Amino acid sequence: MPEGHTVHRLAAVHQRMFAGRPVAVASPQGRFAEGALRLDGRLLTDAEALGKHLLLRFDHDQVLHVHLGIYGKYTVGPLPAPAPIGAVRLRLTADTGYADLRGPNACELLEPGGVKTLRDRLGPDPLRGD
Repeated sequence: MPEGHTVHRLAAVHQRMFAGRPVAVASPQGRFAEGALRLDGRLLTDAEALGKHLLLRFDHDQVLHVHLGIYGKYTVGPLPAPAPIGAVRLRLTADTGYADLRGPNACELLEPGGVKTLRDRLGPDPLRGD
């Protein structure tokens, strides 16, 4: 199972690759198709880790919550992105590269107030300064 430091690294990678850019969002597997449609073409404004949870913030107050669980993993690379192999739940693409997510426990859009609910449930993250 990926630990918190792994998720903090993933947040930094997403911040570096996608923040401040419009991102193409797809769900090749189809299990996140509706969410992908809502995010496709939006500007990714921030990526942060909260314990073992990755939060990707998009414009218009859209927040994508990812929890890798035991089997989840990311593949990140430069363009051109290869054809999706296996069960790619989420693919993010920008002019800087791509990120594929496979096998997460959670890949969902949070409703308004969902980040606060998540923070309240988890408590403080010892890897964060706040």
